[in-house]
Amino acid sequence: MARSRPGRALAGRLCPNAPLDGGRRFDDVAAGRFAIVTATEPSAGQRAEIERRGAVVITTGPGDALDHWLRRGRVGAAIVRPDGTVLRAGRLSALHTAVPAFGAMA
Repeated sequence: MARSRPGRALAGRLCPNAPLDGGRRFDDVAAGRFAIVTATEPSAGQRAEIERRGAVVITTGPGDALDHWLRRGRVGAAIVRPDGTVLRAGRLSALHTAVPAFGAMA
């Protein structure tokens, strides 16, 4: 059986509405925007590009539910659409410029 490429298992699936720091949940923080869920802290430039495109960054912590979800998908980051479905998954370095400019301020 051929192995699928990393991230394929997450693309098209729903992101879990997992609890985050501060008692909020993923859906509360994403609030109808595109989101990048990442296991690594983005650089200042990556964060600025993501936010310029109107998306929010959600950084996972070791052992939390979203970190576990990314690890099961064998990826470091995922772009989650406003409806909670994963658009793409892979490395943050490739995804931070792949976020659609949705409601972004130019």
